[in-house]
Amino acid sequence: MRPGGHYINKLVAELLERVQGLDTDVVESLGMCERFIDMLREEVAHVDALLAVRTENNEVITRLQTIPGIGPVASATIYATVGEFFCSRADS
Repeated sequence: MRPGGHYINKLVAELLERVQGLDTDVVESLGMCERFIDMLREEVAHVDALLAVRTENNEVITRLQTIPGIGPVASATIYATVGEFFCSRADS
């Protein structure tokens, strides 16, 4: 199975289009999966927005994001892990 939420959504949608012959419990479970995926997407978007607001004025995080492949989540994670350590050592 291919990874990724888009593939899973597509697969669930395809299965829901062919409900004829599927057990009603399976159809209900697929519907729950679809709703759960939608809810998780909303939560991820909410957390991404919070992260953007809380880190927008952090110069280190902004600079980390200039590295190709380093986005908001990775830069905040790097900063949370080692940023304070290196910043405090540079000040002493």
